[in-house]
Formats: sequence, C-alpha cells, structure tokens
Amino acid sequence: MDAVPKAMPTPYADPLIRTWASFGVEFAITTNNAAVTAAAYFEGRGLADCFPYVYGRTPNLDLMKPNPYCLEEAIKAMGAVPSATLMIGNAATDLEAARQAGVSFLGYARNAHIGQRLEEAGAEFIVDSMQQVLNALRSLP
Repeated sequence: MDAVPKAMPTPYADPLIRTWASFGVEFAITTNNAAVTAAAYFEGRGLADCFPYVYGRTPNLDLMKPNPYCLEEAIKAMGAVPSATLMIGNAATDLEAARQAGVSFLGYARNAHIGQRLEEAGAEFIVDSMQQVLNALRSLP
C-alpha cells in the first residue's frame, strides 16, 4: 500500500479507460499483486467506478498467473464469454493465463525489453503505447 501513491500511471491509460467505458465495456483487474492494492491505485486515479471486479493474489500462490484462476474468476463475475474477452498485459505470464482461459491478448510493452519477452512468448499483438489503443477507439464510428 505504501507504493500506491508513488506509482506512476501508464501514459494514456486513464483516458483510454474512460473512452472504452463510454462504449459500455466492462473491466476487471487481474493481478498477481494484492487486490486491495490494485483497487486503491485505481481509486486514487478516480477510476474505481470502472473496475467493479478486482482479483489478485490469494494465499495459494499456485493460483498466480500464469495460472488463469484470477482471469477466469473475473470472466465469471462479469458474465463474459472468454472468446469475446480481451486481456491487456505486459508479461509472458499474462499471455499464458489468457491462452489457458481462451481469452484474446494484447501485449503492452513500455520498453523494448518487455516487447522482446512478449514476442518470444508468442504474443501476436503488442503496442508500445496506450495511445495506439486510444486512437483506435476514437476512430470507431
């Protein structure tokens, strides 16, 4: 919790979340960190209303990603269909969890090292800025 107020936001993530939410899209957080920490971060960004579903680390560390447990719990809670769900992640473990859950995956690589790891893991789609996703959404009719 001490790191929450010091955490730097991903550039363009806040307007991306708000824009995407305006399309009626539902969001969930699935993290290997504590759920309470992730929720506190988004609360501090004024985005808690966009994330009614937050799933994080459990006492059973075997359920951390790449295990799809958190992702599958979020999908169930939202009443979503895995094949119509998108996970955005920045790690090979995120990609593996998405694969196991039958969910599409968009890699986010804020630097070349992360991009290389995602490519090596087999990510088909990788962006290096959330601005790319935001621009794509804004271009929709």
